Amino acid sequence: MADGLPGSVVVIVVVVVVVVVVVVVVVVVVVVVVVVIVVVVVVVVVVVVEVVVVEVVLVVVVVVVAAGAGGWH
Repeated sequence: MADGLPGSVVVIVVVVVVVVVVVVVVVVVVVVVVVVIVVVVVVVVVVVVEVVVVEVVLVVVVVVVAAGAGGWH
C-alpha cells in the first residue's frame, strides 16, 4: 500500500508525525519544569513557615518565661 501513496502524502505524514513528537516532547518538558518549580516553591514556603513558626515560638517562650519570672504579675 505504501508504494501506492504519492510522495506528497508520505511527506505530510512524516511532517505530522514529527510535529506530534515535538509537541509531546515540549509538553513533557513544560510539565517537568512546572513540577520542579512547584516543588521548589513548596520547599521554600515550608522552610520560611518553619523559620517563622520557630521565631514565634521562641518569642512566646521568652515572654512566658519573663512573665513567669515575676516581671508582669
